[in-house]
Amino acid sequence: MTHKLKVNEPYFTKIRIGHQTCDLCRNDREFHIGDIAILQRYKRGEFTGEVCSRRITYVIADCHYCPKGYVLLGLSDYGVTERLHDERFIRALDAVFAA
Repeated sequence: MTHKLKVNEPYFTKIRIGHQTCDLCRNDREFHIGDIAILQRYKRGEFTGEVCSRRITYVIADCHYCPKGYVLLGLSDYGVTERLHDERFIRALDAVFAA
């Protein structure tokens, strides 16, 4: 499954360059290990058009680690070759730019 997620600055840049490998998100959908997250940069109240993709490597919903209603997602980059052959990624990216 593919998820489009709004990510505020400076977190978007930290994730994109690899300095941050997890993100705290609302638990408002079914996140699963192996899903694709299409991260959309959100700055000063609007989307900038910049996106990056990550594979979800873990999902922690334990209230000891997260506020109620939130999950901690582990995020891992995956190779360009894999992205080009991943139909889910291509469809999700098309949807991001069509919106």
